[in-house]
Amino acid sequence: MSYKVVAWFNKKTEINFLCSESKVDLCFQTKTEAERFIASLKDSGYMQGKYHFTIETVDSEPLVENNIVTM
Repeated sequence: MSYKVVAWFNKKTEINFLCSESKVDLCFQTKTEAERFIASLKDSGYMQGKYHFTIETVDSEPLVENNIVTM
C-alpha cells in the first residue's frame, strides 16, 4: 500500500500531484512521508491560505518504483 497527497482549494477543487515524466500520481511509501511532503509545501509558502490537504491510500493499481518518493 502507498499514499498520495491531494490538495483542496477552498475545499472544492481537487489538485493532484503528478510525477512529471509519467504523469501518474506521486506516491509515498508511508503516511509519515506524505505528511512530511505536506509540511514542506506549507513551510515553503508554496501552498498556503485556502488549501486543505488529505492523504489517500493507493492500493488498487500496481506501483511503479519510479513513482514512489522517499523523503
